[in-house]
Amino acid sequence: MTNWAFWLEVFVRSATLLLAAGVVYRAAKSQNAAFRHRLLLCTLILLALLPVLTVLLPEIQVQLHSPHRTGRALVTAQELSATVVRIPARRSVNWPVAIWIAGVCAACLPMAIGAFAAWKMVRDAKPVATPTIKDAVNAVGALLPSKTQVLFCNRVSVPLTCGIFVRKILLPRDAEAWSPSRLKAVLLHETAHVRRRDVAVQTFARIIAALYWFQPFVWELRRRLRRESELACDDDVLRAGFVPSEYAAELLAIATTISRGQSFPAVAIGMARCCDFENRLRAIVNPPVTLFPRMSRSIRYALASSLALAAITASAVNLSSRQTLNPKGGSTMKSVLISALLTSTGLTAATI
Repeated sequence: MTNWAFWLEVFVRSATLLLAAGVVYRAAKSQNAAFRHRLLLCTLILLALLPVLTVLLPEIQVQLHSPHRTGRALVTAQELSATVVRIPARRSVNWPVAIWIAGVCAACLPMAIGAFAAWKMVRDAKPVATPTIKDAVNAVGALLPSKTQVLFCNRVSVPLTCGIFVRKILLPRDAEAWSPSRLKAVLLHETAHVRRRDVAVQTFARIIAALYWFQPFVWELRRRLRRESELACDDDVLRAGFVPSEYAAELLAIATTISRGQSFPAVAIGMARCCDFENRLRAIVNPPVTLFPRMSRSIRYALASSLALAAITASAVNLSSRQTLNPKGGSTMKSVLISALLTSTGLTAATI
């Protein structure tokens, strides 16, 4: 029963953090996409640190008094253990952990397949040789980080960005026939992805979602993170001086080249792949007033502090009634994590 209680506590604590982050995210709707993206990324980082914070932070006990109380004294665990005959338990499968591992493997499978598909694309890609494309690359060369390669790939129909350490921009073969305006729009958008390290961020988001696969809110957070990433890159293109209507037309023209049912590697970012493409076009044609924001520091600090407070609350507060209060004063999640840490430390010492 303790194992199930542990996972229930993980679910409740992660849901508390994600729900609070959702409130902060809605409060930041008036800010630009880049700031909203940073808020969601900070939420993922706090979610990854939630077990560590639960162990390190002092626990705050909040006792919930039961409305039905009797005058009889409660029997302690020590008194019960003195009268109960201990029977050796048979070894059984730890079903909660087994189910969690199976879910993690299932969630990581698309990422592994996508990494292999992206590797094959990069392997078959060739350096650009068309003078028009070379001129377009040189025009945005100052914005491209070092070690970024622009390649042709016959396997893609839309521009893609892939690679975590060595970033690569893959262009389809028909890019040779694109107009200079479309080439500039594509390279500015993909360069924004490279500078923001969106491939690494999306990969990190997939890993956290795989670890918390049982938490539906984390999948919604990952979807919104991907959407804000695309909107932030679109904002960068518009800041570079592109006319919104022209950029939207180029983006729509690229999207029409995607064949029905075509899939993309899970670890790559496609320029015209977006689950909310219609709203994305609306945001481009009618850019919000926050495209060139001057955000006050007080708003930034208030939103960041709210997110940090939510993480502390989710990791430190323990709700319990007097009847179910742990005699040792620790939550189930903290006890299990500390026990696992001590066990792993003991095994490591024994191995050494």
